[in-house]
Amino acid sequence: MVKVNTMLLFKVMVVVGSLSAGPIIAKEASKQTGKQISKALVKDDFVAATPIKNSNRSIPRERNRSDRLEGWAMLSYIIDTDGLVKEVVAVDVSSKGDYVTPSLKHLRSLRFTPATRQGKPVVSTRTQFISHKVTLYGSNNEGISPSFSKRYNAVDKLLGQQQFAEAKAPLAELQDTNTYNLTEQALSAWLHSIYYASQNDWPAYGQSVKNATYLRAYMPTKMAIRTSQNLLEWHKFKNQPADAIRTLYRMTDIDNAEIDQQTHQAMLLPLLQQIDEQPEIKINTTLNQAGAWLHMMSRSVFSLDFNQGELQKVELRCDDHWQPLVAAKVDKFIIPQSDYSCSVLVTGRPGAEITFVEQGERRAFIDAKIDWRDKS
Repeated sequence: MVKVNTMLLFKVMVVVGSLSAGPIIAKEASKQTGKQISKALVKDDFVAATPIKNSNRSIPRERNRSDRLEGWAMLSYIIDTDGLVKEVVAVDVSSKGDYVTPSLKHLRSLRFTPATRQGKPVVSTRTQFISHKVTLYGSNNEGISPSFSKRYNAVDKLLGQQQFAEAKAPLAELQDTNTYNLTEQALSAWLHSIYYASQNDWPAYGQSVKNATYLRAYMPTKMAIRTSQNLLEWHKFKNQPADAIRTLYRMTDIDNAEIDQQTHQAMLLPLLQQIDEQPEIKINTTLNQAGAWLHMMSRSVFSLDFNQGELQKVELRCDDHWQPLVAAKVDKFIIPQSDYSCSVLVTGRPGAEITFVEQGERRAFIDAKIDWRDKS
């Protein structure tokens, strides 16, 4: 097992080229810690929707293709009171190929037992990561190619020596000509996050570290831990403590990684303090390449304004409630106290700039809304 510590990796990414070991936390202990700490934050009368039928052919996982290209999509969707999937939105996607269309088809073939509140069916929301793998004429497509390995090692060495200008061209070549399967995409995203940090290109850094975290199952354990810690620190830096807390809880899902109670608390408490010590939480952000932004709420009131670009929809997506709002300026919308574990979804033209402000009391937001299991 690898242990997690509280080292703030985001702050030293610029000088980290290759990986070094860093202690982490215990899987069972971490889960119990989460339950103990969040007990006062969550409600116990909610039962999540559960899948009961999958009409897909063995989950569209393997197809014969010679180009080795694989991809993924992160999707948010509604499960209605009949257990049907609707209002599916791609909140993030891989940069090569169209993997949204087959992901939508997959989700719409699922059936669920609807979520319940106090024993009554309610509309619920879920976010799910779906990857699409290929086989090559009967052989698997795992591992990395010799050409990828050669270029990866060369770029990793340059980054480790802080030769960032020299690393730019071979890093681009690595991504454009050698990065195909999910393992290669994960490792490439890791290197890109290091490079973008060195250039203070924080929007590109944030997307790279998110991509790396999506694909952490295809990384060595130590790298998966570092990537998740970097994403946690990124959310904290962007003044998104609830999203940072969600990332912390997802770290318990990393294979062979442990988080003990003391370390979990040491990482969690500053995030809760970040929420409580601010009269309002202000976030300036842009919609990603998928034209979306999904943000977990930590407070009970929010306002939204867009500074540039076009918006298509603004929605409140909770574990037990869904409410579309006007795709325009939102002024001090109050989330019903009864709604459990809520996120705000904004979609529009990629690159649209928005200002988001949270106010009010701290809400229950510890949850298990993102399904990280490989649904390829």
